[in-house]
Amino acid sequence: MNAHLRAAGLTYLAHLRRAWSFGLRMAKGAAALLVHGLVPVWFEHTGSELVREMYLEIIEHEVKRDKITYTSTGKTDRSSASSETPAPL
Repeated sequence: MNAHLRAAGLTYLAHLRRAWSFGLRMAKGAAALLVHGLVPVWFEHTGSELVREMYLEIIEHEVKRDKITYTSTGKTDRSSASSETPAPL
């Protein structure tokens, strides 16, 4: 557990808050997408907006944690530290 928290750069409580935040939003998004499947004019953009928002949060966290930058072709490590791929959150 501690290795995962260190790799994520989060305390236990920060990790808990972040995981629950993502989980609850994903559940809400799943419900909206199930409804959208039945009635296509409802929640037309909810799923894609949720995925985009959460993806940007993950990228922002990785950039702050690892001092890396992202280009249109992928991740570029700009730090003088290790160029390891960041651990998943």
